[in-house]
Amino acid sequence: MNSLGLRTGIKPTVKTTLKLNLRMRQSLKILSMSSDEFSKYLSKKLKSSPFIVLNRPTGKSYSQTNAMIDNRSVKKSLRDVLLEQLRYQTEGKQFDIGQYIIDSIDEKGYLTSSAEEIADDLGCGLSEVETVLKIIQRFEPPGVAARSPSESLLIQLELLYPNEKKAKEIIKNGADILESRGFEAAGEAFGMSEDDIMHAKEILQSLTPYPGLQYAYKPENEIEPEASVWFEDGKINVSMNRFYEVDLYQIDPKTLDKNAKGEYEEAKELVGFINQRKKSIEKIIKIVATHQRRFFITGKTTDLIPLSLEDVATDADCHISTVSRAVAGKYLSTPHGSVELKDLFARSAGRNNISRRAILEKIERIIKNEKPENRLSDKDIMLELKKEGILLVRRTVAKYRKLLGIKCAEERGK
Repeated sequence: MNSLGLRTGIKPTVKTTLKLNLRMRQSLKILSMSSDEFSKYLSKKLKSSPFIVLNRPTGKSYSQTNAMIDNRSVKKSLRDVLLEQLRYQTEGKQFDIGQYIIDSIDEKGYLTSSAEEIADDLGCGLSEVETVLKIIQRFEPPGVAARSPSESLLIQLELLYPNEKKAKEIIKNGADILESRGFEAAGEAFGMSEDDIMHAKEILQSLTPYPGLQYAYKPENEIEPEASVWFEDGKINVSMNRFYEVDLYQIDPKTLDKNAKGEYEEAKELVGFINQRKKSIEKIIKIVATHQRRFFITGKTTDLIPLSLEDVATDADCHISTVSRAVAGKYLSTPHGSVELKDLFARSAGRNNISRRAILEKIERIIKNEKPENRLSDKDIMLELKKEGILLVRRTVAKYRKLLGIKCAEERGK
């Protein structure tokens, strides 16, 4: 009797727990969708469910929203793609190191700083940098974060063709021969047969020595921003996209048959998830906009201040993973153009309470305003930055200048 009673008591608990877990997973899935994914997902649901309707917005707020949410074209950069992967595979200190590494990668996909320089700049251990670098070197696109074409090709071979030893041999030990005398000479130098050489050639020609360039010229895709954000009379305004104006069809569920009632309950649950997504993202947008108030007013990235996921999670009283999901792939429309929400999480550069992107723009401005007869050396730029309260060593200035693709003073003077 006792065992029967025990069994009867367990079943509802297991069913309830399972249902809660499924609900939580569905809610997190919807929160994690990018703006574009969510828009398409909702469009399908509106077509397939007779119980979900899109309200017709009216009034001034609708006009304001439509005036600002204009589906501007946004192009995903190499940095965007790498940071998105970094957020899912690292956290805490590893994420900070990874973000610094990604900011040191040029448009070709190459790492422009040594692991030693990065460790020195961040004040962390060399082994910590090398560990995170190995993680990033396994990201898409294959071959990214290498320091030379040869290293990039070796990384691609390891990821895409791990058993192709002969192709690896040519790149690892015969790159000079390959460059000066071609595939046949490089293969023959290692005693390869004609078939082996042809096979290795086909493999290597399928790779790219510049993995980052595919993002530099990627066609633009239309995206629909999550919200429009602007300041008016000193007050922040956040108007969420009209795709959040969904509701249940007004009907008495008691009048429905069993199958229709099941569809109605699913629709009701989905509307709840959508409202939850809206509430979470809107709250986080307001926190971020409050921190980055100056940027939303001027539109200048130099006005971004350091802000981390942890900072926002603390203010929102939620877990950092919730913030990460809420900002991933989300775009905002501002009076100054579209911006990706996660790009507003600016990291400070060393001892300076200013974002690294802002420092890059300041260096670019200083060099742009230099006199042709008096080209500024990296030390001169360092001293100019010091006047603005930005403390960097000369080597770091040189690294940032190279990231901007700007030549040194001697070469600029030629």
